[in-house]
Amino acid sequence: MKDAKRVYRIPVLLLPKWLRPSLSIPQGTLFIGKNIIKGLKSDIGVGDIVSSTLKTSVKIIDFRTKRHIKDKYTIKDKYCRSFIIMNPPGTISLSSTTLLTQQDMNKNIYIVIGEEDLLVLPLLKNKSWKKLFYGQPPMGVVRVVRTKYSSKRVLEILKTFKPVIYAYTSDAK
Repeated sequence: MKDAKRVYRIPVLLLPKWLRPSLSIPQGTLFIGKNIIKGLKSDIGVGDIVSSTLKTSVKIIDFRTKRHIKDKYTIKDKYCRSFIIMNPPGTISLSSTTLLTQQDMNKNIYIVIGEEDLLVLPLLKNKSWKKLFYGQPPMGVVRVVRTKYSSKRVLEILKTFKPVIYAYTSDAK
């Protein structure tokens, strides 16, 4: 009997190709250097190196650094809950957006299957935090402070994303 494959379909917002270059520019204050982040504190850390180095209330990781699989590491802080969320590369899944914008996020760790990079955008709509840090390889880390302006800007950016259904297969068990 052949291995059965299961097909999953997820509603996502697809990043337009023309927008990639502008989103690769730091969207906040850039801290340059490898050792600079050790003393920084934040509400949310997005990215594996940022999350493993900074003291944050919330960590969002995908066990990848610069698109390469990173060895699993131990999160030193104690977290109440962990969640696994699907977010395919180059997209923002609607389920992850719902979870990240409406959940009491304090002391949670989110493990992303796919990529966590674009999840910074919906996080700017969550009013329960003030600042987040995300990695900006190879330069350093970026601090984003949530303001009314940043929330409006995110909405304008998200309006350019195309809603699609993302399908992927997995071994059925």
